[in-house]
Amino acid sequence: MIKNLKKMLVLGAIMVIALLGFSQGTSNLKIGYVNLEKTVQSYYKWQDLQSLYQSDIQYYQNKINEMENQFKQLQQSGATDEELQQNYLKLQSTVNQYQQTLQNDYQTKIDSVVSEVAQKIGEYAKANNYDLIIYESAIIYVKDALDLTDVIISYINVK
Repeated sequence: MIKNLKKMLVLGAIMVIALLGFSQGTSNLKIGYVNLEKTVQSYYKWQDLQSLYQSDIQYYQNKINEMENQFKQLQQSGATDEELQQNYLKLQSTVNQYQQTLQNDYQTKIDSVVSEVAQKIGEYAKANNYDLIIYESAIIYVKDALDLTDVIISYINVK
């Protein structure tokens, strides 16, 4: 936590120095900031991805439930400890495999959506002559008037 705070303060200091240097040559610097998390979560593709993710979780959970029921039936049938142990290990392995599959698949998709949002923010900045748009975690203080979050959300959700 403290490491992250130090990194943020160093980044902030670097940004201030860069902005001061940049503003020396520019009299009308146009700056905005975006709450990136809110923007990404408001993007229609993110919402579609979350819906798909929930469907996949439910699918895998149903498969796990079936395997657990089979394990319970095996227990009730008087299976040996060795059979129960093997079946339990298989169940654990399958659960881990499902979790890994979901994580790998969705991390790639999440990265893609975040990258697309960042690209669209860049497009908005160019189209509206912004010199700089930064995201909120690199900011200690900013005037509310510079918050472009809602404008960007509207912009990126145009289909």
